[in-house]
Amino acid sequence: MAASKEIKSLLKSARSALDREDYLEAIKQCQAIFWHDDTHYLAHVLCGKAHLLLKEIGEARHQYRIAITSNEKEILAWKGLADLYDKYSPGNNDEKLEAIKTYSYILNTVTGDGEKEFNLYCKLAPLYVDVGQLENAAGAYLYLLVSASASGSITERSLLFLLRHPQYSQTQWQLIEGSYKSFLSSLAETKRIEIQTLFISSCMEWIKLVEDEEVIDSLLKTVQEECEMLESKESQETLLQLEIWKCLKVLSIQPLTEEDLIPMTLLLNKRGEEEERGVWLISHCLVLLQSRKIKEACTLASKGTVSSPDSCEGWFVSCVCHMTSHDYEVVINAWKGLEALGSLPYFIRRQVSHSF
Repeated sequence: MAASKEIKSLLKSARSALDREDYLEAIKQCQAIFWHDDTHYLAHVLCGKAHLLLKEIGEARHQYRIAITSNEKEILAWKGLADLYDKYSPGNNDEKLEAIKTYSYILNTVTGDGEKEFNLYCKLAPLYVDVGQLENAAGAYLYLLVSASASGSITERSLLFLLRHPQYSQTQWQLIEGSYKSFLSSLAETKRIEIQTLFISSCMEWIKLVEDEEVIDSLLKTVQEECEMLESKESQETLLQLEIWKCLKVLSIQPLTEEDLIPMTLLLNKRGEEEERGVWLISHCLVLLQSRKIKEACTLASKGTVSSPDSCEGWFVSCVCHMTSHDYEVVINAWKGLEALGSLPYFIRRQVSHSF
């Protein structure tokens, strides 16, 4: 009983010392409590706060950790640790992971408070990126992107992350597209073109990942519209890439018709000069194949797999060309190349698995 009274008196003295900014005295009072109870939660919290105000970061962190260990459910020590990381950014990976754990714990206690949630996600998002937790980062940036509290800089940072990591955001592409269109109108032309190009690139990745045919059709239409607005050589190549995908989907089931190639032919004619590389080469292969110029198509396809060994589309076209000419040894090698890469869009891979 006497010890309990003394602890209460020491706690009162520690708080009083903190109020008058006598931080060394506050620490002294807390240390006196530890003689009675070395795991006393509130004493460690007050001691941590005093050390933090003295800028003794390591000791402050140590005191807050002891408090959390003694009573993990209490919020005061978590808030103290959060305050520490607000003032002094975590340096190494372990500290960043601890900061994530700290902010996440507090986040779970403020559900429904939009302003507090927003502020915590602002802190969590870059930390997730730093420690390589990109899926968690995408979730945080998506929250920030659609938040009513988001400013221009936060919207831009969130949008850029989500567009640069489309593999974590394909299920929310319509939400991202809406924010992208709103944000685009506020940008100067140079920045607008940069963001627009990035958005097109993300859409192309989403097309590869999604399985729903309606979503794919919608994305194909979106990319086409965006590319037509840009009218650059790069956008022409993207449009050709789209037409190649459409043709490969048909080709995995049946031979191409002249009608299938009309959009591709228009793009090739618009370009004027022939280019024997990348999407241009593959497009010429498909035109030759449809025209039954099999030998020329095979020669060009083989050249394509040498000049662009990372192109799944090139390996696929080579498979089809050499299969048509019954050169099965080349077909097997081309198929191995295709399997090794394996990044064809899902809607093509689904057809290919049935056809080959």
